[in-house]
Amino acid sequence: MKKITNIFAKTLIIFSVVFVFSACKKDKADADNNAEKNSYTYQNGGNPVTVKLEKSDFEIDGKDITLRFLGITAPGVSRKIHVVLKYTGTPTQMPVGIFTKSSANIAFDGAVMYYGKGDLSYLVNGIDRKISIEKNGDNTYAINFEFTTGMGLVTGNYTGEVSKLN
Repeated sequence: MKKITNIFAKTLIIFSVVFVFSACKKDKADADNNAEKNSYTYQNGGNPVTVKLEKSDFEIDGKDITLRFLGITAPGVSRKIHVVLKYTGTPTQMPVGIFTKSSANIAFDGAVMYYGKGDLSYLVNGIDRKISIEKNGDNTYAINFEFTTGMGLVTGNYTGEVSKLN
C-alpha cells in the first residue's frame, strides 16, 4: 500500500509541474499575441515600424473632433497621431461608428502622424482612410484606424480610456 501511495504522490507531483509550466506557456503565448494591441504600424519605405500607444484623448473644436494617440517614446522622440473627424452638426461627445472620408454626417477628414526627432510629420489629405470607434464603458473605447501617408499605409488600434480635454 505504501508503494502505491508513493507512486500516486510522484504522479501527482509530475502532473502539477506539467500543469504549471503549461499555464505559464499559455500566458506567454497570449502576451505575444497581444504585441499588436494598442499600437500602430507605418510602412517606412518597406521597413515597417510599430509604435506602442500609451494613451489617447480628444478635443472638440467647433465642428471638429481631434482624436490624439500618444506613442511610447524615447527621449527626444515624439510618436503621435492626430485624427480629425468633421461633423455636419456640432459635436458634443466622441462619435461611435465607422467613418471614412465620405461618411454621411461625420467624415474622417484627415490625420497627421508625427514621428522621430523634431516632430517630423506626414499629412493625410485626400487619400483613402477609415476609422471605427466602439464605446465599451464611460470613457473606454475600442478604436481601429487605417490611412495612407507619404510613409505608406498606417494601421493601428487602441483600446482603453479616451479622455476629453475640454
